[in-house]
Amino acid sequence: MSSPLEALLLANALPSINGDKHDRGVAVVVAGDVTCPGAAVLAATAVLRAGAGKVQVLTHPDITTAVGVAVPEALVIGMPPDDRPTGAVRDLVSAADVLLVGPGMGDGAVDFAAWLAADVPDTSPVVLDARALPAATRIIGRELVLIPNEQEALELVPSAGDANADDAPIYPDELAVQVATTYGATVAVRGAETVVTDGRRVWWHSGHPGLGTAGSGDVVAGLVAGFCARGVRPLLAVGWAVGAHATAGTIAAEGTPGYGFLARDVLDAVPRALLDLSKLDLTASTAAGRPGARL
Repeated sequence: MSSPLEALLLANALPSINGDKHDRGVAVVVAGDVTCPGAAVLAATAVLRAGAGKVQVLTHPDITTAVGVAVPEALVIGMPPDDRPTGAVRDLVSAADVLLVGPGMGDGAVDFAAWLAADVPDTSPVVLDARALPAATRIIGRELVLIPNEQEALELVPSAGDANADDAPIYPDELAVQVATTYGATVAVRGAETVVTDGRRVWWHSGHPGLGTAGSGDVVAGLVAGFCARGVRPLLAVGWAVGAHATAGTIAAEGTPGYGFLARDVLDAVPRALLDLSKLDLTASTAAGRPGARL
């Protein structure tokens, strides 16, 4: 049985911000391409909006300057031309508290994700998005987080589509659980309703329709990585990312006809969204018979 995402967030507050940037974790973000440099910018910025201490970006060598200027808070390094990690890149990844691969990447995303995952510390989650999602079949023994949209989720578990060849609908919560159990992963399947699950427990959340805009998924991926970098456990990190993204979308829509706001506008609204979520009323959830699950 699934529950509204608010139940999870109410029962599991984010850790307080203490110390300096070195205490809030390092996220390595592998993102962007010559045709999509903005994805690296959105994902890296979202990491910082989530409160992570440092973000380090690996991207196409032709766009490092552009990404560095757009995100001056980040360390930006060009990926090797043949997409094979160098010693310097491996050293960077080996010190990461979380690795995010995929936003805006091209065909090399799967190989790069698989190669880099081998160098991530055992305790550091690996977050896969977009073109890097199929690398899940090659990443074994890691804390894995997958953030597909519904079509990408169906591609991850083709049997789900085969089983519904008679046009009977497969519901998003069923699809998300299949992805999670197939890969032993924490999953958020994004759609009109986003479903968050570890394969056993399921939460759902509806966001503002205007969030169906280019770059929106890059923001979610970056938020997940940012919370993971802070030491938040993957299931809760995904839940807070989805909740913050949806709430920020509602904030960004204020003063608009309900559409036309951009993914970068959502990013700017994340700090206020996190403040609003921290003030959620527990009474409303428990009165509805939906107590949160303490993780």
